[in-house]
Amino acid sequence: MGISRDEVFRVARLAHIDLTAAEAESLPAQLDRIVEYVRQLEAVPPAGGEAAFETPRTPLRADEPGPCLPMNDALGAAPARRGDLLAVPRVIGGEDSA
Repeated sequence: MGISRDEVFRVARLAHIDLTAAEAESLPAQLDRIVEYVRQLEAVPPAGGEAAFETPRTPLRADEPGPCLPMNDALGAAPARRGDLLAVPRVIGGEDSA
C-alpha cells in the first residue's frame, strides 16, 4: 500500500503547505520508506518485555459536581463580555451572515 501523489497533495493542502512539483514527486517514496521503517520498529520486541510506548493507566475519579467559580472570577480576564456571557468572534458563516 503506497502513498499516492494525490494523497501527498491532499495532506499538504490540509496542512497549508505549498509543494513544488519536484517535492510532490519525491515525497510518496520517502513517506513509504518512513512507514516501512516504523512497521519494522513495531515488530521489534521491547527490552525487558514492556511495551516501549504504553500509556500508563490512571484511575479515573468519579465525576461529581463541585463548587463553581463566581461569575466575575470566571469572566474577569475575558477580552469581551456580553452580560454574563463570554463574547467571541463569529467563526462560522461568511461576512454577509447576520
